[in-house]
Amino acid sequence: MTRPPSKCRLLRFANKCSLMILALVLAVPSSSGAERRNATDGMLPPPNEAVDLQTLESEHDALVAATGDETLDAAQSLIRLGTNQYHEGLHFYARDNLRKAIRIYEKLAGPFDTELVEPLTYLGLNYQEMGHHEDASDAFTRAQHITHRSDGMLNAEQVPMIYSRIDSLFVLGEDWEVGQLHSTAVKLQKHNHGDESDETVASVNLLGLWLAQRGSYHPALSLFDSTRRRIEAENSGFSAPLLDLLKGKALALLYVPQLERHSLDPLAEAKQLADENAGVVDPYRHLIAALDYADMLMVFEREQEAVEVFRDAWELCQTQEALADQEAVHFEPLRLVRSPLQVVDPENLPDDRWVHMKFDLTADGRPKKPRVLASNGSIKFRQGAKAFFRISRFRPTFVDGKPQERKDQELHLRFKEIFLQQQR
Repeated sequence: MTRPPSKCRLLRFANKCSLMILALVLAVPSSSGAERRNATDGMLPPPNEAVDLQTLESEHDALVAATGDETLDAAQSLIRLGTNQYHEGLHFYARDNLRKAIRIYEKLAGPFDTELVEPLTYLGLNYQEMGHHEDASDAFTRAQHITHRSDGMLNAEQVPMIYSRIDSLFVLGEDWEVGQLHSTAVKLQKHNHGDESDETVASVNLLGLWLAQRGSYHPALSLFDSTRRRIEAENSGFSAPLLDLLKGKALALLYVPQLERHSLDPLAEAKQLADENAGVVDPYRHLIAALDYADMLMVFEREQEAVEVFRDAWELCQTQEALADQEAVHFEPLRLVRSPLQVVDPENLPDDRWVHMKFDLTADGRPKKPRVLASNGSIKFRQGAKAFFRISRFRPTFVDGKPQERKDQELHLRFKEIFLQQQR
């Protein structure tokens, strides 16, 4: 009889996996898993194409010299410069340039011009990196109000702003408003995409996890069950978002006292549904269903069963041509220490890739100033690992009931090539 894993280990696993759910909130339904992953790399807007900051500054200075410093073109140039500075971690410079761009737009185009949404969103994200969460919430709220005026109160464009506001309000201890915003996001997703959509299920999962984390176990589990009944009522056959809903319920069960071990049941069912509907389910989603179940088996130290499931996942990678073509999943991050390649066939593995990171953590668990101390991968791999790390979240550390910042944290991340054709 194996000893049960510690609660700390269970919650660490749940928080890692909840990142995957968060990434699906803005999912674009598609037959291509790669397209879905590319469209949902977390709540951050996609960075601009890598450009040398000195070049951007020179171009901006030349533009200002030719047309003046208070034109819409100058504002757009400041936005481009500020967003790139944000992604490079130059938060004070990013703040000043984004605020200046916003003032120019307000003066020339009015306070509700739709072009303000992008700089306000980046300004809010930048404030979060600086730990200024009240200012961040205000920026997201302004961006959300602009979408209300331009696209109506029920528009779907405001959902990422809502989740970004939730991040800051959580740090500020505004639990009631966090709950209201989670519920609002679910309603917006249902209105725009329907009960059975990927977007709605992802938002339901986040609401359910939030309820479970704060001890509202019955409402959380009831939410998952009622959502499942609605999905099944609308579909006589298989519905792919049900796989993600089952994953959400499994993670919520990790927070319920005496029911942690039951978290295996929804994941086992998800894998079974994916296997039975292999002809219609997206191959990437099928792969993730297997890996999620195997990972949870490893959490509960049922290694022999996990090996068999990992073997299924590896065989799926070998037989599904659609998976081999997806560059976005060449490096599948190991949510635990194992991978199908490691466990099944250690003698014929592609090379491991690892990176040793040093970073600070904000009070809400966001990595800040990540640095690669060492790695055995290429420059492209280091950049990709760093980008993945930026959208990761960690469970906050609380002292006297308040979340605390942490400095000079180090973490050794191991990645495994799932596919044989890897760009090195």
